[in-house]
Amino acid sequence: EYTYAKHEAGKNHENKTEEWLKKGGGKIEYITESQIQKLQGEKYGGKFVNPRITPDILLKVPIQLSEEGQHIHWIDAKKQFIDPSLSPEYKVTSFCNQLNKYVKNYGPGLIVWGKNFSEEWNEATKGVVQHIKI
Repeated sequence: EYTYAKHEAGKNHENKTEEWLKKGGGKIEYITESQIQKLQGEKYGGKFVNPRITPDILLKVPIQLSEEGQHIHWIDAKKQFIDPSLSPEYKVTSFCNQLNKYVKNYGPGLIVWGKNFSEEWNEATKGVVQHIKI
């Protein structure tokens, strides 16, 4: 039951993130994780899509959330709490590996947290990954 509830909460946060993007962004073209998985080595928005590297949202054209922020190419929703100082090392390492794959393949991106997040993430990933909570 716990695993199912955790999975459902994550899925709900992904849906909420997509709704947030639609409301705030107007006509932003993107594909979702399930669509990415179906594009075997094809290009989307000028980027080769790797079906094993799947952020929740891959933007066709990068967007800029603020004047001082970098353009983002992808968005990933996180419902869990991962703190560089408090979380187990394996969770932090896994999260960092995931970010590195996304950035290497698609460019800078955005993590949309469903819970409070450590501001250390903004410092640690400055210029590459932005972090916000919705």
